[in-house]
Order: sequence, then C-alpha cells, then structure tokens
Amino acid sequence: MPPESSDDTLTTPEPREPGPGEPVAAPQAAASAATEPGEGPAAPSDAAADEAAAQGASPGRRRAILLTVVACVVTLALVAALIVVGIYAHTARSKIEARNDALSAARQVAIDLTSLQAASVDQQLNHLLTELTGNAKTQLTNSRNALTQSYTAEQLTTVSHIRAAGTATTGLRTAVVIVALDTDYSVASGPLSNPPATCVAGGGKLSCPQRIRLTLQRSGQVWRVSDIASVA
Repeated sequence: MPPESSDDTLTTPEPREPGPGEPVAAPQAAASAATEPGEGPAAPSDAAADEAAAQGASPGRRRAILLTVVACVVTLALVAALIVVGIYAHTARSKIEARNDALSAARQVAIDLTSLQAASVDQQLNHLLTELTGNAKTQLTNSRNALTQSYTAEQLTTVSHIRAAGTATTGLRTAVVIVALDTDYSVASGPLSNPPATCVAGGGKLSCPQRIRLTLQRSGQVWRVSDIASVA
C-alpha cells in the first residue's frame, strides 16, 4: 500500500510574485550586508574623520595666532620707539633754539649796557630796562641817576665790540652767558676822569677789554637778563 501522506511534512513554499499593492520585501543579502560585523554606521565614521581633521589643523591655527600676536607686539614696539625718538628730537631741537635765543639776547644786552652816549643816555637806559628783569633791573634802576649824570657831565661816549660769547649753562627756561668785549671810551672835553684799570690808551680814546656774565630768564618767548656780574 502506498504510504499515507502526513500533514507534518515540511514543504518549501514556492516564491511568488507580489500582488498589486503588496510591499516588496528587501533582499536578505542587502540586509546582511548592512549589518556585516566590523562595519559601523556611516554617521559616526564621518564625525571621527572631522575630529581628526580638526586636530590636524589645530597647530596651523595656533601658529597663525602666534604670528598675529608677535606682529602686534612688534608694531606696538616700533610705534613706542618712534614716539620716544620724536620726543627726544623735539626736546633737543627746543634746547638748541633756547640756547641760540638766549645767546642772541645776551649779546644784545651786553652791547646796550656798554654802548651809551651822553646825548641819548636817558632814552637808551629806558630801552635797556625793558631787556632786564629781577636783580639786574633793580640794580640799573637804583644806579640810573648816577650813570646819567656821569655821561652828561663828561660828555662821555662808549662803544663796545663783542670779541666772543658763549653759554656756560643753558636750559629751556634759564641760561648763563659769558660775553667778552672791548669798550672804547671817548670824552668830548678831555681825558676820562676815572677810567677802568684795564683800559689802554690809543688813537685819542681808551680801549677797555672786559668780560661779563649774564644770567637770563625766559618769559614766554622773550629772554631777559636777571643778573649782571663782571668776570675777571
């Protein structure tokens, strides 16, 4: 007798085409390939690559920042150096100008002080007082009457010539100038009654060398003599 068929026998169903509206099943091979051991998802792999790239670029960025900082420091140092040089040059130029102005003022006062004539001594002394200040102005004011009488009584004329002049000390506000000059004395009515000891007679007049020290003070842009003293 032929064996009876059993319902327990496993049979492999035949594959069939999906009907209309039924979803298409993804191939098993594709699913297996997506989950192969040792391969991770695509997104984590991209993040790791980006992190590695960032770490590789960090030294370059640090170098660029360092170079920028160094450039800024060098620029600031150069600017500071230029400012210091400018200040030094301005100060040096100011000192030279002050010295020249003080020397010029001292030379003029030395001439005005020792070049007088009887006919105009009063007007000359008025002008001289405008060039003086402090102790020098006080001294001339106190001796003015005696000086005027001496020139007018003897009809005296004095004319000075500067031989040399130089600054002993010079600042922006004060200066000391030494002036060496020769002063010629001439008297209309005879010899000078009381000539200086250093005078030398010749050509009908006395030539008297002398040196004077002038201390000057600056007032605004004007230099005035504040003290006058003879130098041996």
